[in-house]
Amino acid sequence: MWGRRCDIFAFCIFAAMKCLLSSLVFLMVLTLNACLRPAKVNESVTSEQGLNVEKPSPELTAIDNMMWIQADSALAIMLEFVNSPEVDSLNVLDGHYCQLLISELLFKNGYSQSNREDLLQAMGYFDNSPQNDHYAFLDARAHYMNGVGYYERDSVVLAVSEYLKALEIMEEHFKAKDLVGKKARFMSLSFNRLGEIYQQQMLIEPGIACFKQSISFCQREPTSIYGISISLQHIGMLYDMANQADSASYYYNEAMSRMPDHDNVHFRDLRAIMAHNAYYSGVCLDSVMMDFYYLISHASDDSERLTRYLTIGGIFLDDKKYDSARFYLETVFEKQEDIESRIVAAEELSFIYQMEGDSIKAHQYASFLAEYTLKEIENKTIVSRIYELFKSYSNKKLEKQAKEERKAAVNNVLKIVVPIALLIALIIFIWVKQRGKKQLKAHQAETEKVLKAKEEHFQQVIEVKETKAQKALEESAKRHEEELRRQQAEVARRIEEKERRHEEEVRRVREAVNREKEILQQGLQQREEQVTALEKALNQQREEAELQREAFLKEPICCKINESIRNLYITAREGSRTNVALSEVDSASLRDAVSRHFDNFEAALLSKNPKMSKDDLQLCQLYLLGLDERQIAVLQCKTYSAIKKRANTLKNLMGLEDSLSTYIASLFTFRQD
Repeated sequence: MWGRRCDIFAFCIFAAMKCLLSSLVFLMVLTLNACLRPAKVNESVTSEQGLNVEKPSPELTAIDNMMWIQADSALAIMLEFVNSPEVDSLNVLDGHYCQLLISELLFKNGYSQSNREDLLQAMGYFDNSPQNDHYAFLDARAHYMNGVGYYERDSVVLAVSEYLKALEIMEEHFKAKDLVGKKARFMSLSFNRLGEIYQQQMLIEPGIACFKQSISFCQREPTSIYGISISLQHIGMLYDMANQADSASYYYNEAMSRMPDHDNVHFRDLRAIMAHNAYYSGVCLDSVMMDFYYLISHASDDSERLTRYLTIGGIFLDDKKYDSARFYLETVFEKQEDIESRIVAAEELSFIYQMEGDSIKAHQYASFLAEYTLKEIENKTIVSRIYELFKSYSNKKLEKQAKEERKAAVNNVLKIVVPIALLIALIIFIWVKQRGKKQLKAHQAETEKVLKAKEEHFQQVIEVKETKAQKALEESAKRHEEELRRQQAEVARRIEEKERRHEEEVRRVREAVNREKEILQQGLQQREEQVTALEKALNQQREEAELQREAFLKEPICCKINESIRNLYITAREGSRTNVALSEVDSASLRDAVSRHFDNFEAALLSKNPKMSKDDLQLCQLYLLGLDERQIAVLQCKTYSAIKKRANTLKNLMGLEDSLSTYIASLFTFRQD
């Protein structure tokens, strides 16, 4: 009897496990079909990519390989090649490839682009060619050289657009692990060139991002022995522009540690920057000058020597040693060919002669500077446009990375879940099968034992009483059949009852799951409503802050100050200008305007530093107006270095982590763009 019950129990377990296993396999098949279903393939692209494209000639390939190692030797070989009879037999691919190489060799050897029309035709050819590895790399290089051509023609926006297009082609076609060798060097050079442009336009964030990308690819394939050190130096200079002295110092030290030797102009440039910063951090002038005199004595040419003169002149100017400053700055202005250096020298000389009362000399340098004022205004439009180009490129890159990460996450989950599910299903199946075999063997053994006992009993009855045993045997057989039918009916009833209970349990579980799902959906809806409410509140706060800011800026005194300072060309070395300096009446009006719109402005500042003077409060008021240190220096009749030093002192006294201007902007919920 116990054996029969075990049989029934084992049979029920086996049936339930089999049902569970079938359901699990069905769900896994559905999941795999949904996640791994292949996307529709564009037949035209596939067929185009499947074409057998031509390969470039071995001669041009050899010149290309040499260009990345010895550009001057490659140019000499190219000149021999273009003058040989083999040029007349070039096919379409080799003709465009040759023009691309010519433009690259001219650029790498310091010559201007002389085959621009042919380069544009080559770029169009590679744009429309099948994008296999070789053609994609050539297409990216063609767009890069087109950017070089635009840059040589002072079309900075178009140049940046082409450099970013070259990067997009590389990142779209090649995976990150494939960007090695020449491709990695190309990526590093492209990011480095973009970083230099953004640095020239004083765009801090894009410049830092580009130089960091350049370093990551330069670590894979060095562009030169000084590549990483130079990029680190540029990052430090960008942080200097952002007034983040600690970050700038960190990258300067990193650049110095990566410098392979000290007998080169890059080391001397870096040491000059560090000496310049040391002076402004409090190191005595004599010690700093000793470093600069050492650098001048080791200058490789007049251009480098005049660059050092410009820095020394600026330091003497800040130290109010006008005679010494004038000597170095006039030498730079008269002998330096670099127009940027001459402009800086002219600005500082104009300021010196104004301070000394020599209006004729000051006017001469101011006249020289006047023709470059319009370029400064045009540069503002260029800065805005190239920043938008970088922002668009970064957003596309982030979207692509997010898409790839989501796809990788799904694949990783499937790689983990599917094997585990299959393993669990296999374990359950083996366990059920083994248990069934054991129970079946036990049942068979018990049955054989009973049958054997009955056979012995029947044999004894036959021997004692044959007739009587025959009758008893028939009656026993009849009873046995009835008992068997009863047992079978009982088993069927129990199985049916267990199936009914199982179905009822499944129904209850489904109802519970549905209830939990409804509760979760309600909670999610409530959370979305809360987020919407928070977003509305934040938008309202932003609008109120903007209205407060607009009302403040429309105050007559604010309009007057902005109007007086807006179109002035102000240098970092400039001091007072009596025609725009703040009067006592203007100062009082500005303070009243601030009090009307920001009633707790002075209280908030004095809570940080109760000893703030009237000038300190006015400095904070001008920061609130959105002016920078150069404009404030002119309005308060002080030097830029004095304003900068006082701002840093107030920052330390008030215990601020960010700069004083950043704190003022964040204190009243709006930030000056």
